[in-house]
Amino acid sequence: MNAHAPLPAASNEIIKLAVLAVGGQGGGVLTKWIADLATRGRYAVQMTSVAGVAQRTGATIYYVEMAPRSERLPVFALSPAPGDLDVLIAAELMEAGRAVLRGFVTPGIAPRLSRRPTASWPSPRNRCPVMAAQRAH
Repeated sequence: MNAHAPLPAASNEIIKLAVLAVGGQGGGVLTKWIADLATRGRYAVQMTSVAGVAQRTGATIYYVEMAPRSERLPVFALSPAPGDLDVLIAAELMEAGRAVLRGFVTPGIAPRLSRRPTASWPSPRNRCPVMAAQRAH
């Protein structure tokens, strides 16, 4: 297993995370859990989503930006920009492929793929592979 460099949490940088999931796969639930944990960890957090149509544009993109709380409020984006994600989670291989086509997975982001259902994914019905990627800093 490869060791990853830590996310930019040690500094005041904004951490940018996207979850790609089709309806019923729990992407919204997972995103809410992530935002709740970040808030409890004293991070400023913003969640947004861009709805997709599975047969045409793919998954809904749930987007979270977070930064350690400080005297200055961070300026968050409303949607992810290609090549600018720190963490990407895709609920199935098709969405992982669409993430690559959209430019979300770049040489600077290290993909990890699970080919078996995981208990940690919110939907017990999810039988699809899960792809997660983290930026190598």
